Amino acid sequence: MARLSLAKLERHLYAADVLRREGMDAATYKDFIFGLLFLKRCSDVFEAEREKIIGRRIEQGVSGHVRVPESIFVAEIQA
Repeated sequence: MARLSLAKLERHLYAADVLRREGMDAATYKDFIFGLLFLKRCSDVFEAEREKIIGRRIEQGVSGHVRVPESIFVAEIQA
């Protein structure tokens, strides 16, 4: 999964700011943005750990692996 570039993050934050300017107060906006950033960070950390585990299992020659649904990643939710 590709990392979120700075330009793309700025576009997302600007789009979220448009919502705020349409009537969302600052406290609600802050909770909304921090919540999204928290979910993105959790998804990135989970994906990195998943890749490490899969890499170790491949090195060990284990043929099976734990299947994690792809729909749980932020990238899939954004689509």
